[in-house]
Amino acid sequence: MTIIKVRIGNGDRLTIKRRGTIAISSHSDTKTISNVLYVPAIDQNLLSVRQLIENGYKLIWKINIS
Repeated sequence: MTIIKVRIGNGDRLTIKRRGTIAISSHSDTKTISNVLYVPAIDQNLLSVRQLIENGYKLIWKINIS
């Protein structure tokens, strides 16, 4: 079995354990994102803007100035 790694921001390489599909629920419906990586050594959920766009999502950035 080939070990595949992902490089994180500090340059470390972490092992990818699985690849799969997740469901994202919103107020209007549920969408799926495929090719999601499961990396147990990362204790945060990371969101790839590029991957969202490749899956047909549109992102809108808003700045809240008080």
